[in-house]
Amino acid sequence: MTLADQWRTAVSKLRVRHADREATPVFEVHDGNPPTLFVGVVNTRDTVTDARLPMLAVSTVSLTYWPGEAVALRWLAAAWAGYQQHEALELVTVEDGTRPIDPHAAPRFDRGLRHGMPVALTPESLRQTFLAVMPADVAEEMYAD
Repeated sequence: MTLADQWRTAVSKLRVRHADREATPVFEVHDGNPPTLFVGVVNTRDTVTDARLPMLAVSTVSLTYWPGEAVALRWLAAAWAGYQQHEALELVTVEDGTRPIDPHAAPRFDRGLRHGMPVALTPESLRQTFLAVMPADVAEEMYAD
């Protein structure tokens, strides 16, 4: 089984829902060297204008290795949680419409998306994904298999 096939099998087992039930998360594994994971959301709302977007490309991650199915599924869940953290920060505003914590203002404000769905999945970036969404002692349990 190729690296892409291993990831494709894991992704096929996921049932990911969006908080907006009219929006549909998309997880697609594409062949390549290395294979990539495309994550998007169909029919989501723009967090500023509230308009429906036909497709929002969230991230494309190079899948450089296979951590095993259990860890891969945990990573996918944590990566989605990181993206949702980013979205939640976008939705909190004050009276004038500014965001108290704007995830777009500086990379350090956007650990959820930047660490949740890194450019390339490596053992270290996998670890950083877990650390972005949970305490360190719990994160260590997630990739210990």
